[in-house]
Parts: sequence; C-alpha cells; structure tokens
Amino acid sequence: MADEVKDTKVTDPDPTPETEAKGTETGGDENAPNVQDLLVEIAKLKRATTKATAEAAEYKRKLKTALTEQEAADLEKAELEAKKEERLKELERNEKIHNLVENYMSLNYSKEQAKKAAEAMVDGDMDAVFKIQSEVEEQKLKAKEAEWLAKRPEPAAGTGEGDKIDPFLAGLNSVRPRFAQD
Repeated sequence: MADEVKDTKVTDPDPTPETEAKGTETGGDENAPNVQDLLVEIAKLKRATTKATAEAAEYKRKLKTALTEQEAADLEKAELEAKKEERLKELERNEKIHNLVENYMSLNYSKEQAKKAAEAMVDGDMDAVFKIQSEVEEQKLKAKEAEWLAKRPEPAAGTGEGDKIDPFLAGLNSVRPRFAQD
C-alpha cells in the first residue's frame, strides 16, 4: 500500500516552471515531497494565513480607532472654529451697530431711535428703518413749527387793544374830515 502512494502522480494545481522542473512524480525522485509533507506544508501555510489575517484585522482596528480619534479631534477643531466665526460675526455686527448709532445721533435721532434704526439696518429690516425715519422727520417738523410759533410776532390788527390804531384806519380818518365839509 505504501508502494501505491509512491507510484501515484501528485500534480500542482497551478504548475509553475519551478515545480515542473523538480518533477511531480514522487516515485522516482528521492527529494520530492510525499503527501504527508505536503499536508504539513498546507497546514503551516493555513496557520500563517490565519495569523496574517488576524494581524491585518488588528491593524485595521487600530487604524479605525486612530481615525476615530482623528475625527474627534477634527470635530473639536471644527466646533472651535465655528465658535470663533460666530464670535467674530457678533463683534462685526456690534461694531456696525455702534457706527450707525453715532451716525444717526448726528442726524438728531434720539439714542433709542438711533439704536433701533441701526439694528434694523444691520438686520436688513428696511421697513423698520423707514418707519423710524418718518417718526424722526415728524418730530423735527413739530419742533420747527413750535420754534416758529414761539418766534412769530403777534398780529397787530384785530387784537382789540385801543391804544394802537391801525395805520390804514388812521390814514382813512385823516382824510375823512376833508370830505365831511363838502
């Protein structure tokens, strides 16, 4: 029976020039491997493959953990950047409002009206800006009317004061006596 194993031809499923040069028959060559040796070699290769697969899986797990840490660091950086950007926008908005408040106050807006108009302007609410502007113009008009009324002289005619005689009437009275004699 051992002779039968030696006489059987063992072929490599994927023959290469090196394996063909060695010879595939086990019967005639003393250095040729037998079935037992081939099975042992296959087992060794399977163990090596399993070990390499396990190592690859371990490296993948470590890489995934490292990427997760990297992603966490990137996320944290992104959050900090977003906070900085938000703070910068807030400061820019406050600066614009401050400058606009000064400009509106130079146009005789009250501090409250200037602040409301500046915030509306920065926010892009033009309806509110025009409403505040019309209120300010109305207040200016009322102030000018009040100033004009305060500086206006009292009308002389029709006041009922007996001391002052209207020049027109005085002129008429001076001419009347001449006509009365005729």
